[in-house]
Amino acid sequence: MWHDRRRMAAFLLLFGSIFGYEISRLFFVQHGTPRVSPARGRTTLIDDISGRREVAQTFRIDADGFDGISVHARPRRGDVAGDVVFELYDVVAGRDRLVYRVAHPAEEVVADQAFRLSFPSIVPSRGRHFRLRVRAPSTPAERPIALVAALTDEYDGGQLFVDGREQWGDLVFETSARYATVPWLLDQIMPLGPWWLRTWWFASALFLIWNTALAYACFLAIARANGARPEQARHTLDGTSRGTDRRADTHPRQAPMPVQLSRRRASAAKRWFAAVLVPLVGTAGWPTPNDEVINLLDRFSEARKETDLGQLHLAFALTPVTIRDERKPALLELPPSVATWRLQVPPEATFVADIGLAPHTWTMPTDGAIFIVEIIDRHRRSELARLELAPFIVPEQRRWFPVRLDLRPWAGRTVDFVLRTDPGRANNPVNDACVWGSPRIVAPRAPATRTTRGVWR
Repeated sequence: MWHDRRRMAAFLLLFGSIFGYEISRLFFVQHGTPRVSPARGRTTLIDDISGRREVAQTFRIDADGFDGISVHARPRRGDVAGDVVFELYDVVAGRDRLVYRVAHPAEEVVADQAFRLSFPSIVPSRGRHFRLRVRAPSTPAERPIALVAALTDEYDGGQLFVDGREQWGDLVFETSARYATVPWLLDQIMPLGPWWLRTWWFASALFLIWNTALAYACFLAIARANGARPEQARHTLDGTSRGTDRRADTHPRQAPMPVQLSRRRASAAKRWFAAVLVPLVGTAGWPTPNDEVINLLDRFSEARKETDLGQLHLAFALTPVTIRDERKPALLELPPSVATWRLQVPPEATFVADIGLAPHTWTMPTDGAIFIVEIIDRHRRSELARLELAPFIVPEQRRWFPVRLDLRPWAGRTVDFVLRTDPGRANNPVNDACVWGSPRIVAPRAPATRTTRGVWR
């Protein structure tokens, strides 16, 4: 193989690609440093950061040597002025301890796509929680800056706060740490073994053994992929082999497969592939009567969320729920809470959902909970439906309850669509976990033949 340049090039290409990927993952890609990328989800701008307005993001670092964080800032009304103050706090037992504070001119903060804040390495930083606080006290109100934030909860290890109030979503940010590569991997891969498993000499020996075995595997793969040896190939072309008797040529050779048979099989495979693909494509592109759907779960990041529980992430959650072997994507809403969507109601629209209480609360003492659907149109509130469920008291209510509500009176209008949950008659929210299963607004293309108004079934 080593005398064949093409095989040698193939071997180097295969092994070199795998080896280069290993090097990049081990020594150049950081692990344990959280980030929220603007490309992963929809983004928005936190406006008017000036004066006493402030933005804060909490996060957890799982690597030692935390030394930098980047944010994405934008000018909101032309030029900016003043300074932007960055404060990094170490969160210990719910209390903030100031670690680093620095002020940068607002022009520098918004000059590039991302602004990097560097500071002396924090060692140790693994497993510690931090809070980044951004404010611009000297920036005029008419020349503020804006920070880019993700509408969806991209990062589970922290929360976003604006003026001290929790928000749904996260600040777009990236963190870095000096020791966030190989040491982090060693600690995560072998946390339960003896101390010598995490030493450099053992890691180097393991790396060498692994790549030696990988090189040998690539050698075998290239040798087998290229078929027989060069000597065997030459013997086949000459019709004889060295050191063998010419009488071997008298043995009958197997006749090659006819070309027509090969073409016939290829044609049959094409017909079979077309017979399977065409119905699938046709079914996928065929118009359905309920083609216009507003999925409230997909637009939950746009909803205005309010709760009396103190924390939005405690009151709301997007999670699949299974009730009586029927699994649905759902919005978990702990009472008393309100979720409001600003939307335009399509013609012939119907609100469709399934409601119930989470199964883990069925055997817990509770007075039940109330599900309420409302529409606010031009400051006029209309209650479409109200239903109280108490599966702890009434076992027959341990199931999904279908909801179908007619929205035709508001067709074409932009309204506030409200899903509200309240505690039961005793006003006790303990053990109440209200679930809205697949809430959506459906507008059929063809006019509906018959729609029942405000029916709970």
